[in-house]
Amino acid sequence: RLETAVKIHPESNTQLSGLYQSSGMYCTQCEAMGFRRITYYLDRPDVMAVFDRVRVEAPREGYPVLLSNGNLVE
Repeated sequence: RLETAVKIHPESNTQLSGLYQSSGMYCTQCEAMGFRRITYYLDRPDVMAVFDRVRVEAPREGYPVLLSNGNLVE
């Protein structure tokens, strides 16, 4: 198991890649290399990883709607 912690500033990201803020919403654009703007990752076709679970969470009072692609797993 590998766990990482990163500190980023999406409100300062003007490149519309990785995690950024637009019109008051937080958005992601991770293709093809945007995920590297969020965290260190070997993002290459020859070292692709499979993720069993990914969790998106935020305080409901500040972020009432969270959207993500993928299949919902309870």
